Amino acid sequence: MIVEVNKLIKNQVSKNFIISVIKQAGKKLKCDFILSVALVDNKTIKKLNHQYLKINQTTDVLSFSEPAEIIISWPMVITQAKKQKHSQKKELTFLLIHGLLHILGYDHKTKRQQDIMEKKFKQVISFLK
Repeated sequence: MIVEVNKLIKNQVSKNFIISVIKQAGKKLKCDFILSVALVDNKTIKKLNHQYLKINQTTDVLSFSEPAEIIISWPMVITQAKKQKHSQKKELTFLLIHGLLHILGYDHKTKRQQDIMEKKFKQVISFLK
């Protein structure tokens, strides 16, 4: 898997950390493609969410299949990590895997889809530990 990282907002996480998480998750999910990851501010992700999904609010992660791209709000990583009482790296890892699963076709619109996605998420996250 080839991973390009664009840190468009200042943060403490290295590009190598992001690449490592994605490559390990990709190995577990048996996927191999070129993926772009961008860390952005809330204003940018809100704009993209409105532009592409017609939802005019901030979100934590957006993912697109063509081309494969994961966009994460760094301020949301900080907020959610504090709320969940875990590290920013752990929250970022969760969002990276969540985004990758969406690219691979997993979703959580229905209870059944959510259960399947959660099961796959747990398999991947246990592989990273």
